Amino acid sequence: MVPESTAPVRRKGGTEMRMLWEAQDAARRLDLSADSVRALERAGALPVAARTPRGVRLFDPAAVKHLSEERSARRRGSGRR
Repeated sequence: MVPESTAPVRRKGGTEMRMLWEAQDAARRLDLSADSVRALERAGALPVAARTPRGVRLFDPAAVKHLSEERSARRRGSGRR
């Protein structure tokens, strides 16, 4: 099991806690290196990640899952081009 980070997400009327993944966690799920995940963020394939006060990127699991599904579809030859 890969650990997940919990980061506060500001919402109107308060703060909600949501699970977010560091680059290394996202990389494991995408079968890529953490550097590749950061490059995908810079290229726009992943939304801009939230950052901790120390600058660690925190990715939304839904965005990582979407990219994983898109990569799988491309490997099967049915992805968008």
